[in-house]
Amino acid sequence: MKPLFSCFATSVLLCATAHVHAAASFDCAKASTAFEKAVCKSEVLSKLDQQIAQAYQQARERLAAEPASLAALLQVQRDYLRKGDVFLQTRMENQLEFLRGIDGTPRQGLAGLWNLPTGGISLTADQKGKLEITASTTTGTPPNFYNCEWEGSPVSAAVDTAKSTEGGGWTLRLTRKGSLLVAEDIPPVQDPNSQPSYCTTGGRLAGVYFASKDMSNVPKIKTANKSATKTTGSSASSTNTNSKYYVTQLIKSLPLSAFENTNDGMDETELNDLLNRGQSDNWQVKSLANTRAEFVAKVPFCVVDLTMVEMDHKTMLQVITSNRREVTHSYWQSSNTNKALVPYYPTLLMRAVYEGGKELQNTPMSDVPDDIAKYVNTGEACQHWSGEVSDDLSPARKQEITKAIAKLGCTKQNAVDKTLRSKYAKDPRWIALLNRYKGILGD
Repeated sequence: MKPLFSCFATSVLLCATAHVHAAASFDCAKASTAFEKAVCKSEVLSKLDQQIAQAYQQARERLAAEPASLAALLQVQRDYLRKGDVFLQTRMENQLEFLRGIDGTPRQGLAGLWNLPTGGISLTADQKGKLEITASTTTGTPPNFYNCEWEGSPVSAAVDTAKSTEGGGWTLRLTRKGSLLVAEDIPPVQDPNSQPSYCTTGGRLAGVYFASKDMSNVPKIKTANKSATKTTGSSASSTNTNSKYYVTQLIKSLPLSAFENTNDGMDETELNDLLNRGQSDNWQVKSLANTRAEFVAKVPFCVVDLTMVEMDHKTMLQVITSNRREVTHSYWQSSNTNKALVPYYPTLLMRAVYEGGKELQNTPMSDVPDDIAKYVNTGEACQHWSGEVSDDLSPARKQEITKAIAKLGCTKQNAVDKTLRSKYAKDPRWIALLNRYKGILGD
């Protein structure tokens, strides 16, 4: 990514960004990166971007007396930008609530909440006057997420530096420096190269955390509209919400109706057995990773592939059911009003990208050429209008439909398809996208 930080004095986010009508906190006429383009193409993300810019300036004002804290905050912003458009809406929501939660009030000792956008550390007094530590972080980017959950020995309340030891011999050292808490993972002397038992491979709690307010009573961010629904909360009010990134957490909220296209469906007991024991009477877990799970039915044959995807800049679950007769796709997202995941109905262009096979794996929507995007979107509109054709319609409505189809140029779609296939013949990604689009239309 090119240098982005010369204008942090006036805007926390990028100095340059592109696209049309979205009112981001920067100039959308100059967009070049995937992050910039994604923000400027979405009203929801543009609004979040503006809120982040404002929250960043307010956080800087609260930390104005601490140069070290200001420098650490700038680094957090840089890390956020460097991750591009991966899981963008989720990350932006976390970033915003983290910034809003930063507490510039001077503290004594270690007690309180200490957060980052990726998780946090909570130190609360127990009945004996000691501080109990609860820590949870999720770092990395898909498919490589690293999760840590700490449960160690309590520490003294009236100190600025303390050590807590975990059963595996690792030590968590915590040092307060003004409004910052520096966490260090210290391995056991006898096995310095071991992996912390409180983290998945590659994970660490080490980092610089910020003194934060308890945000549990603060209303959640409202970013939902008819085309974009908020998918997750922030880690600012709870230190263990970052497990939301793990596919098992999404599966636990998945309605059983998601399995209706399997041969025999699945009941609640079977699903719980799969997640807890790895098998049930008729199902077994073939694989289970951070962002993907695969279940296989023993008899008759059926496979369910559950994968975390970012679609329309929201984190959701893609469910692919395969048996000997057919393959079906469905998408599920979090709801603001329901704990269970709810169906999401993507555009044909999104479906073609996410269902296009290995050629399109990890391809962001922003990479799709404009002429292909226009062709697919036009085809979807043509399908909509053609589906309304009926002998029962009034003459006026029939005329309206005919005009709409003519204006879209629906009769030219086959010719456009041939032109695009010729133009992109040497790029298997876009040929795969065109093929999947045709397949969806034929389903």
